[in-house]
Amino acid sequence: MTSYDNQVVPSFSTGMKKGVWQLIAVCLVFAFPGDLAFSQHVTGRKYLRIGEIWHEDEDIPSGGWQASFAWPGNHWRRINPSENHLMNGTMRECGLGFGMKDWKDWKNIFYPYMVGGVGESLMIHPNGGRFGCVGHTFKVVLRQPPPTLVVDGEIQAPKQEYDELNANLISDAILIIRWSFDVGITVDQVYYAYASYPFDSYLYIDFLIKNSGNVNFNENTVELKNQFLHGACFNFTVLPQVGFEGARQSPPTGTEACTDDWVEYYGENYLDYLGNGTPLRPRGNPNADSLRVFLAWDGDNNQTPGWDDTGDPDWNQGYMEQSPGMGRILSPQYFGMGILHCDKTVDDESNDFSQPFSTVWRPGDHVFSSTAEAYEFFFTGKHLDSPQEMGFIEPNDPVRVARPNPYVCIGPYEMPFGSDIHFSMLTAVNGINYDLCNSVGLSWWTRRKGGSGLTDEERNSIVATGRDSLFKYFSQATRRYFRNLENGRNPFDAPEAPPPPDLTVTAGEKSVILEWSDVSKVPDHDTGVNDFSGYRVYRTIGRNDTTFQKIWECGGKTGVPVATQYADQTVQRGFAYFYYVTAYDDGSQNWEEPGRSLESGKYWNMMLKNRPVHPFMSQTQIPDLNNIKVVPNPYHDQSVRFNWPGEENKLLFINLPLKCTIKVFTATGDLVKTIHHDNGTTEHAWNQVTDSNQLIYSGVYFFHVESDIGSNSGKFVVVRSSRVND
Repeated sequence: MTSYDNQVVPSFSTGMKKGVWQLIAVCLVFAFPGDLAFSQHVTGRKYLRIGEIWHEDEDIPSGGWQASFAWPGNHWRRINPSENHLMNGTMRECGLGFGMKDWKDWKNIFYPYMVGGVGESLMIHPNGGRFGCVGHTFKVVLRQPPPTLVVDGEIQAPKQEYDELNANLISDAILIIRWSFDVGITVDQVYYAYASYPFDSYLYIDFLIKNSGNVNFNENTVELKNQFLHGACFNFTVLPQVGFEGARQSPPTGTEACTDDWVEYYGENYLDYLGNGTPLRPRGNPNADSLRVFLAWDGDNNQTPGWDDTGDPDWNQGYMEQSPGMGRILSPQYFGMGILHCDKTVDDESNDFSQPFSTVWRPGDHVFSSTAEAYEFFFTGKHLDSPQEMGFIEPNDPVRVARPNPYVCIGPYEMPFGSDIHFSMLTAVNGINYDLCNSVGLSWWTRRKGGSGLTDEERNSIVATGRDSLFKYFSQATRRYFRNLENGRNPFDAPEAPPPPDLTVTAGEKSVILEWSDVSKVPDHDTGVNDFSGYRVYRTIGRNDTTFQKIWECGGKTGVPVATQYADQTVQRGFAYFYYVTAYDDGSQNWEEPGRSLESGKYWNMMLKNRPVHPFMSQTQIPDLNNIKVVPNPYHDQSVRFNWPGEENKLLFINLPLKCTIKVFTATGDLVKTIHHDNGTTEHAWNQVTDSNQLIYSGVYFFHVESDIGSNSGKFVVVRSSRVND
């Protein structure tokens, strides 16, 4: 390990700590001395879910299928009864590829060109390519354990799982992946993730690539001894699908072979921008490209008749879980990836600002006929114009543009046996926020339905401001990286917010009670000085993937004494509420921007989607059963967003005995549901699902309540219709 300012991070100069997991299976293409493995076998996935950008990856890192670089995180939607999927993923897959010249395998067979990587589709299936990999290390490390969240007496599963804790970690979390290609190359890949704003919308990815000669699980063996890699090049690519939720509702662009995304490389004349200066103090042309970033974003699916679907307006198709619809923008994301550092040679670790030496894109169905063709395409030092710069106007053109995989390519290197190359990347995602997606989409939808509102062009111009947001955060993270190096800090360091508190949330009579642990005595992680200032309470209604509002604050300049509990009495019975509580500091220990306060990440103790808290009217026994009601009555699915936000099928029985049995019958007398009410309150919610697991139809229904203090009956009406054209 290497220490920067007493903070521990993986060190590539001394080798990363070996993993403790042993892969339990491997597929062999053919028998080979030394148990060589020539095929990939995925044994699991791990994820980072602490900031605004959520990411999944595999032990042979080719990304989490359709859940890579999801922004903003924490948005789930049920596709079918068995699949509740993380939405907002911007990439199907991502990962590393390689190429080399004049390579010999273990049989001494000569190959003029060889290419391969962690996945065939990432390199577009070159004939003769090699994609065998074996995993060595795969683990998530956190600086501190996630806080404990308790809702109505039940401990909730943490959003972020982990394998190890390391109090000296440089970032809030890292994902370490170590594996070997079957060409004798071993790779260390480390993601650095951050929980607190403004560091939570990007990930650094650090790579060390070594000519190890190892190709099997036992790293102490060397199967390709003394090999020399000529013309060695490497690329990182993604398979765009911006974003998954929007693509999933549009069958023409929801397939692997055909997406409606655009890509563009910004950075072709970056050296002109630098001149003889540095990234922090450039001395070249100020009008040249100031960053190195490959972009991907959603375009217009021309195969959808009758409208421009840039940003994928919600029209409630492709999902079992319906939303209010109304044109909400589902794909506002702008994704970016780029090189920050790249060794000049195996003997020169200084930063080569001419890298990436090649930036290209290629439609996902344009397979390579040979490894020579693939090498010449990826690794001949060209910056390919974007599809739009080439004059294409249809991003889902299946022949020339669709699924345009972007590649950042570094090299070429001469790599003797035992040598290595180190490079670092930045990935980030941003766009217009949730509220703007709603308001812009609603205005556009209203105009489309005959009212007044935004035109296609006006809507698209607002969505396009997400590009500016991406550039803002990409630029900040780039400057942070180089400023840290200049100041002698670890390049992946960031100022630390206070730790998040444990949180307990309990429904009460006409209130919700929040209690949390005291973290006021915990000093700043970097300086050891106590800079704690106060706590903030945030709340939302109906869904936990919407905008939370700050409803209470203590400490700091509020004049409210620091406390560790709060009673929210501004609630309504039966509504679903979600909360999280943060700790914030006074900014005195912020070494990057002194005086700027930092706040613990919101996802640490945010309540889960399927476990809201519902305040109730009373826990006092009712005198009789004369006032039992069903709310709403009648129920109409056209009005769900005005009934119980986030719980579209909810019916609430109120004024019940504290303990009773409720039976629901059709108008013809068929029993469809029996409810045993014993939650200690005078109300009970039902999602209209029968004992046979079927949603009830439109019609008149009768209920009968039996209890120790008497019985009573009543009726309610349900009206269902399609909401697709709301």
